[in-house]
Amino acid sequence: MIAPFLKPSLAITLLALTACQKTPETLSTLINNNDVTTAVEQARKSGDYKILVANMRGQVAPGLTHEEMQTALQVCGSVTLTEFSDVKTPDNREYVARALAFAKEYNKHIYALCLKKNAL
Repeated sequence: MIAPFLKPSLAITLLALTACQKTPETLSTLINNNDVTTAVEQARKSGDYKILVANMRGQVAPGLTHEEMQTALQVCGSVTLTEFSDVKTPDNREYVARALAFAKEYNKHIYALCLKKNAL
């Protein structure tokens, strides 16, 4: 049981921890609409320069070289694209193709913004 005086601070802490995270629904909508410009603008406004990564026989950051990905993971952070699996259906294949194309463009923009923000 949580003490009554801790409930407000717990709610504030949870809100703070989730405020800058990209929600899967929002990210999924942006991917499905191929709206890279809006996604980059939202990230810029919030200061959230996490790159998008996919776990595909190893971690991949579409649009970035291996060296850029390593730098980005250390400096910028990452969000893992979900809904990737070994079981491929036609719908899943289409989503994966859209998500990877989106991530490729998004990561190029976000990586540049992250480097600029961190003066690298």
